[in-house]
Amino acid sequence: MRPFSMREMVCWDTPVSLATACVLNGLGRFLCRECHNDQGEHDSVLDAKRKCPKCGKQWEVPLYEGRLMHDFRRSAAYEMFKSGVQNADAMLGTGHKSESMYKRYAELFSDEEKQATQRKVHEQRRMWREAQIASMIPTGALAN
Repeated sequence: MRPFSMREMVCWDTPVSLATACVLNGLGRFLCRECHNDQGEHDSVLDAKRKCPKCGKQWEVPLYEGRLMHDFRRSAAYEMFKSGVQNADAMLGTGHKSESMYKRYAELFSDEEKQATQRKVHEQRRMWREAQIASMIPTGALAN
């Protein structure tokens, strides 16, 4: 089995473009490049064969409107980074080949925001350690 690629997806055992995969998953739609409404916006949604119902033209490269799977790549990279997933494992999931590129996606926040998060994590760890120590001390042992 081929590894997952962010540039190409497989639907029904057929490689498809990201835009086509997004259309198939309901994240976007293909529009006719020539048909417009009164406000000048593209308004004719193509059918499954990429044919315009208004003008009848079939498009090999139609206009795409909507979210791309790539939009979620940064969120996934950041969430894995924040959760403490090892960079090598996260890079397998996001499809990044270099650690420097992965870090560009994963490290979204400023140094101040990172420091605030680190302080919160350190405080939670400190409280957890204190609770562990307190649970190990028998009751009444400190009363002497």
